[in-house]
Amino acid sequence: MMSAKFSPAQPSISATAYKRQQVRVTCTAEKPAVAVTGANSFIGTHLVKQLLAKGYPVHATVRDVNDDSKTDPLRALPGASNQLRLFEADMTSPSSLEPAFEGISGIFHLAVPHPNHGGTPEINSDYRQELLDAAVQGTSAVMKLASKNNAKVVMTSSMAAVECGNVGEINSETRSKSEVYGAEGNTGVTHYAYVAAKTESEAKAWELSKEMDVPLAVICPGNLVIGEVLSSHLNATMRCLQGLLQSENKLNNMTDIAPVNVEDVVSAHVAAFEEEEAGKRYLCAEKMIPVRDFISIVEELYPSFPVASYAENKIVIGHGNERSLVPNISDLSLEFTPLANTVKAAVDSMVSKNLVSEESTLA
Repeated sequence: MMSAKFSPAQPSISATAYKRQQVRVTCTAEKPAVAVTGANSFIGTHLVKQLLAKGYPVHATVRDVNDDSKTDPLRALPGASNQLRLFEADMTSPSSLEPAFEGISGIFHLAVPHPNHGGTPEINSDYRQELLDAAVQGTSAVMKLASKNNAKVVMTSSMAAVECGNVGEINSETRSKSEVYGAEGNTGVTHYAYVAAKTESEAKAWELSKEMDVPLAVICPGNLVIGEVLSSHLNATMRCLQGLLQSENKLNNMTDIAPVNVEDVVSAHVAAFEEEEAGKRYLCAEKMIPVRDFISIVEELYPSFPVASYAENKIVIGHGNERSLVPNISDLSLEFTPLANTVKAAVDSMVSKNLVSEESTLA
């Protein structure tokens, strides 16, 4: 059952009255209304912030509108009291998405089930299939409702849908290889379950875009999205940076990595939506760099922190090869934030929120 909850600045109103208000906001705003799934995620909160700043009314879906720890950061954003509507939605229940998508001209689809990176390294086959089904079925529901509402879709994919099993140059045409993420020895590995979910849900989006003539753009952020912390929790990649600052190297199973500022990622989303041309896939990271070089940057910027050392890695994701990346967000007239600035923004934000300190180490 879908429910809606409003920011504290708004009085409670009946469902019927809200319906009238929703139509009024959607039809009279200078910018068309857009929907964001997974709005309380790390990227999602930044995306909602930028959309509100640009004047868009935003219909934001979350799993639980009664979980203030997840929704308060959204309500606190500038412009939220007048432009933001929160909807409770379950990506496995298409009918729960319909109210959030009514009257919108664009959908930013971020929500996808995410195994806990850095947590349980292995999952059973039933849970893997559940994750995969939820990702693909959720994407199918979004595309079908986009067709119904004549809306453009901007989908958040991942470098996970690009790099797996590939060596050498990686570009916007590169796809992760099912013979790697679906190999018998890999199906129970958490990382490969996420790769499968991202790769196959993106493939479903492209299939339905063509079938139903839905305008689609796909953003593939780098595999280390970091930056200012706006939400009440750290995402998986920010926890990797947090770990590095506390003597724990969660990147030790990687040869190279593609770090990117979360602000660059959301700018790419908005620019892709505003771009008249659709049907493009954008790689949103400036380059792949060796993990050892990334750690060196962190050490240089924060010499007083107990930064984790770089050990001989397990060479799982990169298969021992450092790859080159060919990004294409310049097609959207965007440039990347310098990496040192990005690291500093992320770390300083965590320090300000007491998420890391010079004396801290992980138990």
